[in-house]
Amino acid sequence: MKLKKKLLIFSTFISFLFVMFLILPTNTSNAASSKIDISKGYDYYLTLPNYIYEYTGKAIKPSATLGKSDGQGHIIPLKKGTDYKVSYSNNVKIGIGSAQVTVTGIGKYKGTKTSVFTICKYSIEKVTVSAIPDQAYNGKIIKPKIKSIKYKGKTLKEGTDYTISYPSYDKATPMGPTYLSIIGIGDYYGNRIIPFNVVPPTATNVKATLKNNGIKISWKKPSIDIDGYEIERKTSTTKKYKLLATVDKAKTSYIDTTPETTGKTYYYRIRTYKIINGTKYYSCYSNVPKVIFTKTMDLTITSKNNSALLKWSIANGADGYQIYRSTSKKGTYKRIKTLINSKKTSYTDKNIKAYTTYYYKIRCYSNTSSGKVYGSFSDIKTKTPLAKANIKKINYTGKTVKLSWDKISTVKGYVIYRSTSENGRYRKITTVSSKKTSYTDKALTQGRVYYYKIKAYKKKSNKNIYGDYSDVKYAVTGDRKQQLNKINLVPDKEFKNSGYSSYYKDYEKLIKKYTNSSMPTYTKVKTMYKYLVNHLYHKDGFNCKNFAGTFAGMCRVLGLDAYCATGETRASGGGYTAHTWTIVNINGTEYIFDASLERHATDRTKKISYTYFFKTYSELPGVYKFQGYDNYWPFFMIGNYILE
Repeated sequence: MKLKKKLLIFSTFISFLFVMFLILPTNTSNAASSKIDISKGYDYYLTLPNYIYEYTGKAIKPSATLGKSDGQGHIIPLKKGTDYKVSYSNNVKIGIGSAQVTVTGIGKYKGTKTSVFTICKYSIEKVTVSAIPDQAYNGKIIKPKIKSIKYKGKTLKEGTDYTISYPSYDKATPMGPTYLSIIGIGDYYGNRIIPFNVVPPTATNVKATLKNNGIKISWKKPSIDIDGYEIERKTSTTKKYKLLATVDKAKTSYIDTTPETTGKTYYYRIRTYKIINGTKYYSCYSNVPKVIFTKTMDLTITSKNNSALLKWSIANGADGYQIYRSTSKKGTYKRIKTLINSKKTSYTDKNIKAYTTYYYKIRCYSNTSSGKVYGSFSDIKTKTPLAKANIKKINYTGKTVKLSWDKISTVKGYVIYRSTSENGRYRKITTVSSKKTSYTDKALTQGRVYYYKIKAYKKKSNKNIYGDYSDVKYAVTGDRKQQLNKINLVPDKEFKNSGYSSYYKDYEKLIKKYTNSSMPTYTKVKTMYKYLVNHLYHKDGFNCKNFAGTFAGMCRVLGLDAYCATGETRASGGGYTAHTWTIVNINGTEYIFDASLERHATDRTKKISYTYFFKTYSELPGVYKFQGYDNYWPFFMIGNYILE
């Protein structure tokens, strides 16, 4: 029994040892496998502060950081000495990407991650580079030169120490921020990004001239499309420039009407701007020649047969005035009087011949340290022996125009002139006696605009003496349809050659598709209006600005003076709502072409009624509340959509 008991105890002990033998290795394996392997996957990142280092002859040991991604774009750093340790190799000699840094997981981490870095003779990242000035956009690829690249005082040579690389653009370097890259070669290694800006082109041919109502700043419009201009001014070299005005891109001049003091110097500068993705980019400044302001006089004349009374407004800061006279408007003017009294605002010229025409101009002057500074001459004013004629009424019926004027006593008669252009050549069409105060011009062309002016005359020593021309008056023959068919079409070249030329071509293609050269202008306009109403829907996301801008663009391609009006229109639910519509100016009258409201009406009636086609505001009472103008074309154009 004792032996069996001993054998049982021994057997139990052996079984215990066998079980422990099985258990112990299993636990050790589980402990090892429970460590996190940093070498697997992309959850762990090894980063260095830099990957290019210059040769020192000693081991280079950049600090290394191991971190884990949290899946949200952030890296959570691990603790060096607790989670990982760092070792280096090949980190003394020069070599491109041959030096290595290795992190090895410890503690609850295992595995390794290795990163390489470069040891070079000289790093291009440490060179000193001169700043690249703003570059003006020119529609081409811009490759600016760098004035200076130095390394510790030594000037580097392109092609020997570095090369330059530029971004790849299809046609032109766009406006806005861009860059170039300096790439080290030879003893230099690395890549250096140098930023610079491409800005709008600078306005050229900038001038400043004195005008009747101030100082005119003029410039030549850049060939590249911009959004506008900013004009700045200062009145002293010790003062800072301040913004004077922001001018629309369509303008090429601006008149500063605020100067008042004669003899004061004004300094100007101008820059263009372009808005790209909500950011305004400016060109370099164009300096304007300084201007010493001297007021240009507003001269008036009261004529008598034996004298002329000249009057003008006072010029602040002026020390006097000079008066000049001639017997020919384009002839030689002689100074007849200098007034040193700056408070004087009138002068009577009595040294003249009766029934003789004289021409006058006046200027002020200011005494400065550099001598007299003269203002520009006033507009030339005429002293005539006869009163100025006055056309008081002009009416047209069918193919005739009737003029009537105020009677002038003691004259021989009236000479009537006509032109088809307000500033064009006027031809004498008839002379009538002093008994007449009206004249009917017959056999005119319907749909044309005619301009008229008259002047009275009398006989003196067998010579005609004439009074001043009347103000020009005009009349339009024919109904509005005839006027539209006769109007001189001038396709908008600025639109055609602008950055929106593709839209111009789209409309041109569309017009050629649905109209032909034998159609009168009225039919073409109506055809394109109908097409737009039928093919552009509010439900597609196109609002009234799209309708207005698109139809204005079509009309400009046809050659009409079209633009957009903004304001309010009657809302279907009562009251008014914001609205934009197209205006076409025909012989000085604005006509409404509202394809947007037409579309709304057509949606209800299923038929185009042309309620808003070729109408005046008086023909649509209460429909519109006009507020201003905006050229929404071609910004809101729909391009290829309408060609589908």
